Amino acid sequence: MANIFELGSQLQRIFEVIEENDGELTPELEEELNITSENFKDKIEAYCQVLTIYNSDVECCKNEKNRVNSIQNIKKNTIERIKQKLLEAVELFGEIGKTGNKVIETPTRKLFTKGSTSIEEKETRKTKLVQYVLQSLTELQKEGILELGENIDVAGFLASINAIAKADYEMPDEFGNTPVEEFEPYTSADLQAITINCSFEKSLASILSSHANLGYFIATNPIDCQINSSVDKDIVKAMNKAELPVTVAQEVKKTSIVIK
Repeated sequence: MANIFELGSQLQRIFEVIEENDGELTPELEEELNITSENFKDKIEAYCQVLTIYNSDVECCKNEKNRVNSIQNIKKNTIERIKQKLLEAVELFGEIGKTGNKVIETPTRKLFTKGSTSIEEKETRKTKLVQYVLQSLTELQKEGILELGENIDVAGFLASINAIAKADYEMPDEFGNTPVEEFEPYTSADLQAITINCSFEKSLASILSSHANLGYFIATNPIDCQINSSVDKDIVKAMNKAELPVTVAQEVKKTSIVIK
């Protein structure tokens, strides 16, 4: 009868064979892995010993991944610093190229600047607008006057949102200070630019009964619904192109370095 250490070695050998076979478990190996009534306590203990070894291996792999990731991040940061220095040099000493950019040519390299634009969210304004809209939906629903659909007065709804937002913005802080800059009203383009992702957890029974009207779910059950919001950058670009003001995001121009 094999002792517990022999059982542990046998099990480890079996799992090593399975790993070599890319995880394929043959009927013969499966038979060897089965725990039967014969010596089952020792075999369970052997399994636990092998499990400890594999858990240790997994932890070592995690630590190694973290170490490699740390090295990778350090290298990436170094690359960005080098690129920034090259960009500064090309902008300072480069000749003006055909597109108005800056160019420097060395015996083996050509470096030039390249302009690009990106859309960056104004996180605070975006988040507050979502909150104002959802709060207004909730209040209107409580009062029994919530009406949604094609005939909704978007301009009137937005005006009430801006009135609330302006009052909040101009409210003095704990030291009695008020903002120096004027409140910038939200626009209808902001409403189009922001998308929300709503997820909720409800039983099938509640969906069939108390929460059947999903169109009014957010207004009826605001605390039950987890809301994530984001700005649709394509819509922002389209709005900017149409000269429709978007205040929850801004177009940022950036200059990068290209090395060939």
